[in-house]
Amino acid sequence: MKKIFVVFLSILSITLAQALPAELFSGDYRLSVYPETGSFSLARLSPTGKQRYEALFEDRNSASTNWFSVLSNGRVFALVPRGVNKPTVIAEESSITIIFVPSDDFQVTQRFSFIGTAAESNISLSIVTTLENTSGKAGTFAVKALVDTNLGESQGIHFKTDRRERLSSETELVPAQIKDRWLSSPGKSHVLVFPFASWPVMPERIVLANWERLKTLSWNPPVVEGRSFNTLYSVSDSALLFVWPQETVGANKSLSVAMTLGEGTVTPNLSTESGSSMDQFVVSGGNRNEVIERILARIAEIERNPQSASDAELQQLNVLLDTYLSEAEAP
Repeated sequence: MKKIFVVFLSILSITLAQALPAELFSGDYRLSVYPETGSFSLARLSPTGKQRYEALFEDRNSASTNWFSVLSNGRVFALVPRGVNKPTVIAEESSITIIFVPSDDFQVTQRFSFIGTAAESNISLSIVTTLENTSGKAGTFAVKALVDTNLGESQGIHFKTDRRERLSSETELVPAQIKDRWLSSPGKSHVLVFPFASWPVMPERIVLANWERLKTLSWNPPVVEGRSFNTLYSVSDSALLFVWPQETVGANKSLSVAMTLGEGTVTPNLSTESGSSMDQFVVSGGNRNEVIERILARIAEIERNPQSASDAELQQLNVLLDTYLSEAEAP
């Protein structure tokens, strides 16, 4: 009987360990990655209470209402645990990696890390999603992300941008066609910011809508401009959908998309300390090689004169460089 009890405790310990989130801390921020849902959450230490964190977007039920999806040759795969295909989570000192193998055709690796420093008050979360084509032949792939925002729901102003003070109904933003540079979910004491104009590859569309309408497996859910964030079953429940463009990926080649998000003033600046705009390091059209050369030149300049840039800028440039080089390997 004692032996059976010991075995039971061992199995229980392993099960609990697999269910516990992997966590990463930087300054007042905590990142949690959940093996049981394949999702993640970002929280900030509360000014009240002892070691109490406040989520910057919905994190109930192991953040199960937030997830990434992949379009593989016309078929949609949500990056969530299914059957025996459980994600692998690897926690390291400065990053957390989660690996999904939804099918034999591709594998997805997501690397979560903080960039910036508490001393400079510019900490933000970097998420680099890399998809490897393992099908043995060229294919068409794309990535999208659903974020269940909640800070602005109680404030009446669900979202805002640097050019729009209030976005409180269903809206579609096409980054290539607008001058807006960032999108935020403003709360009473926190503001979650998505500086999409500085991401290595901008999404081809960003949809602001009720979460129920965005969770569909349809790759591009229809948008009704001006429709409320209410449905029959959920009231004032807004969310964001980021959809990146489709790309043809050769056999055993990869594509990567990267996004950063942070809180208000701690979001990475879109300008470098030397006064140059980060816009020059964003790929548009077919100028990837030209942008890579600019990044390498800027990194070399920083190495010659470390005082000319912050650690956050250098980290962001390295993230951009890694992403573009990975994409350049694909035919």
